[in-house]
Amino acid sequence: MLTCTNHPEVSQGAVTCRRCHKPFCRNCVVFLKGGPVCATCKVETVRDVQSGVSVGGLELATIGRRFGAHFLDNLLMQCVAGVGGVLLGMVLVGANAGNAETEMAGNIATLFALVLLVAYEGVMLQMRGQTLGKMAAHVKVVSAEGDDITPGQAWTRAVSKMVLSLCFGLTFIVAFFSPERLTLHDRIAKTKVVRLPA
Repeated sequence: MLTCTNHPEVSQGAVTCRRCHKPFCRNCVVFLKGGPVCATCKVETVRDVQSGVSVGGLELATIGRRFGAHFLDNLLMQCVAGVGGVLLGMVLVGANAGNAETEMAGNIATLFALVLLVAYEGVMLQMRGQTLGKMAAHVKVVSAEGDDITPGQAWTRAVSKMVLSLCFGLTFIVAFFSPERLTLHDRIAKTKVVRLPA
């Protein structure tokens, strides 16, 4: 049972400061961006929120790390989707296909690749907030308050990332002009990407 660091006799309703991880009673904390913060950590947390340097005590991931994670995920998924799409197209259309059938197989392979990319991202983010590329880069997708994302946020982010990448290709460029390094799909899903300790 948690007991307050300042008032050891108080245990009922004690919460943990999201920055220093010490337990406190509700009289000793304030709630900033949805999470409890003790008086000692309050000033630094407010500064971090104002500057966009961190979320919930975690450092925001750099553009370089985010690009590295995205590159690794795309490389992996293109290999899987490419082989899977070609095999699927051959099975559905047949080996002795003409030009129309070959074009149809190409369209099937492309559609398969897009669905696979969205499913991969959505499932991985829902399960752990990280894709394989994000794990390798030591970054994680979190909510705007620094908490784990919801399944809705995971799938909204995955779908909007794919749609915006296909339609505009600008979803990542806006991160260069955002103090919190937010992409368009981050804004839509209300998420941020933070760096994890190596």
